[in-house]
Amino acid sequence: AWALAVIVALRALPAGTGLAREISTRAIALTIIWLAAGIVNASGRIVIERAARAWQDRPFVSLEEAGRRDLRLPTIMRSLDYAKTIGVYVVAIALTLGTIGASTSAVVTLGAALAFAFSFGAQSLVKDFVNGFFILVEDQYAIGDYVAIGTVAGVIEGVTLRITQLRSDDGRLVTIPNSQVAVVENYTRTWSRVDYRLAVAFDSDVPAALRVFETVLGELAADPYWHKFISQPPRVLGVESMASTGVVLRAWVQTSPGQMFVVTREINRRMLEAMSREEITLAMPTSRAFAVPPPAAQPVAPASASELGAQRDGDGTSRASATGSVPNEERSAREPT
Repeated sequence: AWALAVIVALRALPAGTGLAREISTRAIALTIIWLAAGIVNASGRIVIERAARAWQDRPFVSLEEAGRRDLRLPTIMRSLDYAKTIGVYVVAIALTLGTIGASTSAVVTLGAALAFAFSFGAQSLVKDFVNGFFILVEDQYAIGDYVAIGTVAGVIEGVTLRITQLRSDDGRLVTIPNSQVAVVENYTRTWSRVDYRLAVAFDSDVPAALRVFETVLGELAADPYWHKFISQPPRVLGVESMASTGVVLRAWVQTSPGQMFVVTREINRRMLEAMSREEITLAMPTSRAFAVPPPAAQPVAPASASELGAQRDGDGTSRASATGSVPNEERSAREPT
């Protein structure tokens, strides 16, 4: 209202007609620019929502894949909407500067300087956002997955464009910037596996131990309760190695995503009972201590008479030379007769 009043006042002045026309023209142009920016921004949001809905309703997708997609979808939509809003309003600001008469070269130079300063000062932040976007699009992990990132392992509790949060086994909430996510080990993507190993003593009946080993795994897979956790029949690989503690038996048990830990605990319980019932000794780490006797003392031979005499002569000579005494022959020669 106040802008319209200023334009009307300028038109009333003889010298202000041209200025009023210029102001009104630019005001109309600015209004059109920002109205168009708002319309484009809202239209872009609608397009993103429809594309996301179409992606969500895509057929021929497993229930697990659909669940993972539903977890990733809100974050991807927010990131796309954020990028779209920034792009629309950057263009609107550039058009606004051009409309009010700012030099195009100056606008470009200022934009380049700001972009350089932003990229230099916040390059790690930009890297976080870029890496986070690819983590979501490529479905490297989602909320609920058990992963290992670097030296940290745990369950994913939150994923944004900038950070990843996971809960470690001891209850710590670990926050990792997405720029530091390099190598990801996902234990629950599509399915999980129990890499089970059991060591029996060397003096045990290894063929019997293998039969018990295979029987326990087969009974677990056939159990009505545990069958829902095991997606494929267990695969017994046989004797894996002979370690210092004993003979190592190995098997693979494929489970539903995230169920490898609970299945492992049940296998341990059943294996312990079965091996004990069949009297098969499990390998235990042992250590041996050896007592080394000290070396025997060597007997010393007694000295001979000549050695004792030489030792006495040597002692007397050394004592005489040490005290400055004169031999008997020289002393008698010096004494007056």
